[in-house]
Amino acid sequence: MEDLKAEVSSLRTEVKYLKIIIPSACGFVALLLLIFWGVERNNIGERVSEALNEHAVSQALQDIEQSKLSAEQHLSDIEQLHQSSKNKAQSLINEIKSIKQESPWSVVEILSVDHSSGTKGQYFNFDVHVIDDALGHPNWHDKVFLILDTNTQKLDRAILWRSKNGGSIGDGHGRWNSGASPNQWSAGKSLVILSGPQA
Repeated sequence: MEDLKAEVSSLRTEVKYLKIIIPSACGFVALLLLIFWGVERNNIGERVSEALNEHAVSQALQDIEQSKLSAEQHLSDIEQLHQSSKNKAQSLINEIKSIKQESPWSVVEILSVDHSSGTKGQYFNFDVHVIDDALGHPNWHDKVFLILDTNTQKLDRAILWRSKNGGSIGDGHGRWNSGASPNQWSAGKSLVILSGPQA
């Protein structure tokens, strides 16, 4: 009987120790799991951050390459435009050089810049007798002349009509043969007819 009591008491002691040890062990395991998850979560965060950084760098490199291609295209366009302008200027210079000394150079005063279309400065109006006198004949209606705008120093071809079309002053009118737009001409200025007329 005494042995049985001793054995029961020993079992009670072991259970008491187990009640203390098991929660502590569970807590320790839980702590290890939390530490592991924290480390793993940090690793995942770092991998995600690295991936995002790599993507950002790749995207930036693509943007730089695209900008480079765009800049090269713009440069090519500018060079083509510059070459076209040089060719046009050279063509006009050659034409001026080919003009005979007796060709009439006439200064024409711009009397007004209104027009029946309602635009201002796209057309210029002048006295037709000035060109009649310079050419020695009136057969230049609807013809193209090489002229110099003394206000802007632009040298180009203009078409002239020996008729009035809404101008408040002047009985002839004209405009640039190409690229005509409002506000290109000013009353009180003048132009110089260098050669023409052309059909």
